[in-house]
Amino acid sequence: MLFGVYFVFLIKFIIFPFTIFNNLLDAGNYVITDYINIIPFNQLMGASTADWLQVFGNLVLLLPLGIYISVMKPGIALGRMVCIGLLISILIESVQLFLDIIFIYPNHFMDITDIIFNVSGFILGYLISRTALVKNIYPIDKLD
Repeated sequence: MLFGVYFVFLIKFIIFPFTIFNNLLDAGNYVITDYINIIPFNQLMGASTADWLQVFGNLVLLLPLGIYISVMKPGIALGRMVCIGLLISILIESVQLFLDIIFIYPNHFMDITDIIFNVSGFILGYLISRTALVKNIYPIDKLD
């Protein structure tokens, strides 16, 4: 049930809010490539408090999922978790870009830095979980 609540919040933060134009002329000079950043950490040069909050948000966005997958699949290797985290993060950014294209408005930026911090949070969750399991903070047999 807790995972279900997390999943609802995850969808809320990934998809909403979004703007829909009633008139295509309102979209102005919207060019989708203006809202794709492929240069890592470019956005953080001279970053504001809001930018750092977004970094923190991207870091914690997938952290619970890293914990959850690690607990449900205790033998999973770090390399595999990196791949899973990367795929999930790319999927999230792709969904946001797809919605931007459909609604003809840049509601979200597709940013490589977001992917880096999403994957980092996912792996951090994995490492927290692994540490807790090794120290027997929550034994696997009690989680079933």
